[in-house]
Amino acid sequence: MNFRLRVLVLIVFIFNLTICRAEIVAFDMDETLVQADQLLNSDIDRARELGFDIRTTSEGWVYIVRPGAFEILDFAQEMGFELIMISHNIRPYLEIILSDSGMEKYFTRVISQEDLRQQVNMDFELYPNHRNKVYPQWTLIEAYYKKFYNAYILRSIQNLLGNKNIHPYLPATNNAKYPPMFGARVLIDDSFRHIDAPLDFVGINVVKFFADKEEDLSKDWIEPLKEDLKILNDQGWIELYKLKYGKEPIVDEVKILENLSENFIHYATISIFSERTCSNDLNLCVS
Repeated sequence: MNFRLRVLVLIVFIFNLTICRAEIVAFDMDETLVQADQLLNSDIDRARELGFDIRTTSEGWVYIVRPGAFEILDFAQEMGFELIMISHNIRPYLEIILSDSGMEKYFTRVISQEDLRQQVNMDFELYPNHRNKVYPQWTLIEAYYKKFYNAYILRSIQNLLGNKNIHPYLPATNNAKYPPMFGARVLIDDSFRHIDAPLDFVGINVVKFFADKEEDLSKDWIEPLKEDLKILNDQGWIELYKLKYGKEPIVDEVKILENLSENFIHYATISIFSERTCSNDLNLCVS
């Protein structure tokens, strides 16, 4: 290979690394792509009457695939985005649903509750634009007061009554999803309520999926999302941010975590219940 050809190959290689590198897009799962973790028996009966796509895993977990979910994942993947999953739910649950549904092929990484509870996610000195620092919702005590009943007490009662998929879990309010920590600048979520909150990533809110009414059978939710992904593909996340929020993002250097343990169980010690390690024993989490 002559010198000029070598130089050309090197230029193309650098161009691919710097200019053509795929954007990383983070998806939430529950109430965004599927309905699963809060299903009561009555919910399943209602969804069956309406004609939703109801599936059951070999572990006995019932879940409902959102109409249009595969279409939007295909669309995002065909545009060349790298897709990752970021969820407050436990890793075994996420992996079971993704595997059984066939969605696992779309995601290169799965970020679970166990990962979000790492101490580094609480370190605001490392992440100046972390949502919990810039726009704190509640203090730690207030968060547990507001969330503990629904997340643990009520779910425990529902579990004892034999409802599907109901397992108690720790409130995750103080372990916010922060996509830049995992290399993503876009988060697609059903409950991104704080429109002014992100300073260094784009939060795209989609209509929450409950599978309890005919409107939930519609695929209308994916068209606005496709338009946002087209802008992301053509102009990048910063331009999408400016269109969404009408202002420039404030971008700080963020340490990217790439080598997360598949069975990371060292939670940040913020609750007397933090020893609950569902990732070690799936039976602790399956109702």
